[in-house]
Amino acid sequence: MIITSHKTSSLNIKIIKILSGLTGNWAVKFRKSIYDYQDEGKCCYLIDLKHVKNIDGLGLQALEYFINRAVNVRLFNVNGDIRLMINLSGKEAVFKIYNESDPDRAVSMFEREIVGEKAITDDVKMRRHLRIDTFFKVDFKYHPGYNGVISARTTVLNISEAGMFADQILAINAKTGEIVVPQSIEGHELYDMEFRLNENSDVIETGGKCVREIKTHEKLCAGISFKDMKEIYKDRIRDFVEQAKTSESIMLEL
Repeated sequence: MIITSHKTSSLNIKIIKILSGLTGNWAVKFRKSIYDYQDEGKCCYLIDLKHVKNIDGLGLQALEYFINRAVNVRLFNVNGDIRLMINLSGKEAVFKIYNESDPDRAVSMFEREIVGEKAITDDVKMRRHLRIDTFFKVDFKYHPGYNGVISARTTVLNISEAGMFADQILAINAKTGEIVVPQSIEGHELYDMEFRLNENSDVIETGGKCVREIKTHEKLCAGISFKDMKEIYKDRIRDFVEQAKTSESIMLEL
């Protein structure tokens, strides 16, 4: 990772050029590295993703954590796969992207936005339902139509009372128990969905539907909306999200 500074009038806009991927251990290393300079104050950061070809849930979480801490952050040089992952995660309002590849022009755009054309702090649109980052397992089933019933397992990276973002879906062969490459589930009804919000909570049971998916390198991620969920379960998720948001706000103020 390379950090450069651009002095423009009274602003110190820093460019962070990420030279590795933002998946797995690389995402963890990026999150650890930002502690070294994010305590300098509410600075202005441009993140250059030219060399980042892939991103997973850990990478999205690391970027969002940095954005929440630094406030004034923009991305540029973002490829199509990463844009899809951001949109699929439901965080497109958080990750603000410049359609620009030249660093100098990106700096100029950022400066104009800060000092003149827009307020930079309050223009993030609010989602209808609060959403919180998570990391727990969900089991469900679906019926692809010609291949019988498929059991599946996934890791959920964020959740609201309306739905969730599944980072990686693993399909399981009902006869052998082996993990197989999942087929497309976009538009499919999901049923027998079960998960716990934490180790001490009761099991939540619901149905769902895959409203969008992205598949890269045999990895299937999906946006899932809940369907026919009981009100008591919606209340539990709403309380869980609100409590987590409150704790997150307290931590960011420390």
